[in-house]
Amino acid sequence: MVDNGCSMGQSRMSTIVTVTLNPAIDRVIEVDSFTIGEHQVGRERLRQAAGKGVNISRTLARMGLSSTATGFLGAESLPTFEGVFRDRRITNAFVTLPGQTRENITITDLCSRRETHIRSAGLAVDSWGLAKLTRTLEQLATREAVVIFSGSLPPGVLPSHLAALARCCLSRGARVAVDTSGPALSAVAELPLWVVKPNAKELSALVGCEHKKEHEQLADTRELATRFEHVLLTLGTRGAYLVTGGVALHGVLELGAEEIASTVGCGDVFLAAYIAGLRQDFSPREAFAGALAFGAACATVIDPAGASPDVATSLLSRVRIREV
Repeated sequence: MVDNGCSMGQSRMSTIVTVTLNPAIDRVIEVDSFTIGEHQVGRERLRQAAGKGVNISRTLARMGLSSTATGFLGAESLPTFEGVFRDRRITNAFVTLPGQTRENITITDLCSRRETHIRSAGLAVDSWGLAKLTRTLEQLATREAVVIFSGSLPPGVLPSHLAALARCCLSRGARVAVDTSGPALSAVAELPLWVVKPNAKELSALVGCEHKKEHEQLADTRELATRFEHVLLTLGTRGAYLVTGGVALHGVLELGAEEIASTVGCGDVFLAAYIAGLRQDFSPREAFAGALAFGAACATVIDPAGASPDVATSLLSRVRIREV
């Protein structure tokens, strides 16, 4: 076990706030031998309220932890999200706007086991909505809070707006975690963030250099860890890296192809479990192991946030972590 002192003081996180600026209704459709341009019959396996922050709140609830979920929701889509808010561990603090929340579609080819993801832009946000969300975060972002910004930006929300929201939370003493990409990630890159979770493509964009080898990715992840307290680099089937407190760990949990139902939401579950581990005063290494197990458990089910804690516990023995 690595003791780098980073687990101390985590218990002051009495509140977890998830911010989903661009939530979605996720649909999963199964098709035999999906072919572009053909007329085919599909079977809808799932239609679920989602979005990265919503997935995180749902995962935290399954782990027995409460959170407050905020962001923007379309009034016409509220009935779909009511099931999420019926969970007493999730407090609804979303800003409601006229219109519909976007729907995202994942097409799963049952023969090739490949997934095609179709994403829409999202509900347009106006200046009133931004001001209302700012006031909401001013109330929620206390010194005892961790605020998690995750996902893409909807129309009307600029990268500079995301940076302003994050600064608002930091100015009130909250810890801020970010899982986004592109210009949105670059806009917050100079802020003193608590946790960042890029994938390989996002890391390359963040440091302005395309990586061809894994040791190059690790070197830049170490550099990011001089600016951010916890850096989680996710690499899909190649596992993940955690760099924090001067310690770098690589972890992996391999699943067989027959065990994988869907990879949608695995990164959200991974991040939720890592923060949950720190919230429960686990060491970063223990939280990392739990995150790998929960992320893998997510891949065994269709529902992006339907990972079973029992399944995650059973997978812990298959986690392999080494210091690098």
